[in-house]
Amino acid sequence: MTLTRIRSRVSFSVSPSDLLDADFYVSKSGNDSNDGLTAETAKLTISAGLGLLTPDSNEVVEIIGGTTSSPHIFTGGHTLAGGSTLQAIPGTVLIRDGNSSGQSVMILSNDNSSMFGIIIDSAVNVAASGVKLLSITGDNATIQQCGFEGPSTATAHHKHFFTVSVGGTGHLIEDNWWFGEGRYLINIQSASGCTIRGNIGRHDGKQIDAGEPHATFSHYNCDDMIWENNLSLDYDEPDSAMTEGGCFKMSSLSSGSNQNTDWFGNISCFRDPNTSNNRGIHFDAKSGTTVSDIVVKDFYVNFTDATGMGIVWTSLYNGNATATNYTRNNGASDGQPTADGLCDIDAYYVEGVKQAGTKWDNYKNWAVIWARMKAYDVAGDGVRGCTGNASLPNLENYVKGV
Repeated sequence: MTLTRIRSRVSFSVSPSDLLDADFYVSKSGNDSNDGLTAETAKLTISAGLGLLTPDSNEVVEIIGGTTSSPHIFTGGHTLAGGSTLQAIPGTVLIRDGNSSGQSVMILSNDNSSMFGIIIDSAVNVAASGVKLLSITGDNATIQQCGFEGPSTATAHHKHFFTVSVGGTGHLIEDNWWFGEGRYLINIQSASGCTIRGNIGRHDGKQIDAGEPHATFSHYNCDDMIWENNLSLDYDEPDSAMTEGGCFKMSSLSSGSNQNTDWFGNISCFRDPNTSNNRGIHFDAKSGTTVSDIVVKDFYVNFTDATGMGIVWTSLYNGNATATNYTRNNGASDGQPTADGLCDIDAYYVEGVKQAGTKWDNYKNWAVIWARMKAYDVAGDGVRGCTGNASLPNLENYVKGV
């Protein structure tokens, strides 16, 4: 797996020192007639800034934003050049809407492209299949400390709207957050060799198509994958029943494969019980799918009632999947795997290897995430669970129920 321009920091504070050295700048105080070479001579629009990039040159465009409580808003509908980076201080820049043709807000169709610290929300035409907040179809993308926030409950959306849609190979998707509407918040399909690490997601539950699946983290027909240290919390009640899904979901189309995939150190907590599929992890696969070497380890589930099932898989996974070090607080019997109560909830993994430190020191930008989740949707759907607190809760204590 080849990854480019990866920041390998253990901790992060919202500071300009954590950004790569920029080659070009975009700012709300800029002008597209400027050369974009300095913060003082920044371009005004993202399109003008991206237009300065030479593909495969490792050049960086930095968007100079507002504050974490009042980010500057820019227009989307852009394709990032291969071998380049678009970055901002996390929480200070928001990119909104595609264009009149219903284009995704940001498109990474070229190889070796990176995004850092960018928030994307809304979409101009989410009623169309294929419109995403972020669409990745190239190889070796790096997405770190970005936020993806779906449309509000008042906005109609297509049943195949996902905030993040991923194909291709070799991606690192790390320390991001997603919440809001959509069938899945992140859907990775027909990909391979990817690491999805340390992301925080909250599914806000609404669905316009009865019987369709929901999930915070979704995996279809992918091989050689690592899902580690991800957290799904405060999953809301769907408007309609689902036939399959869970906080974490692995499924397939009618053919293809789900092979050699590790699910290490993930957490599902406080899912609303008023759903036909109150599950932590659900492994499903259509007939004809090749399944092998699926491992779940240090998986922690904390349910709000006695009906939730932590790990559920269909018979195709029998003999092809194992679950160890698995703790289920409350909830019902799972069937195939059995909770052994041995999960190390503090376990932190990097590329499948357990580290000496704790995962709670590695979740990034929690204050920004909490505030934005709390502000989601004028109807008030964002104020529940951990965001129902008047002040920022300690994430570890909240998840553990302390």
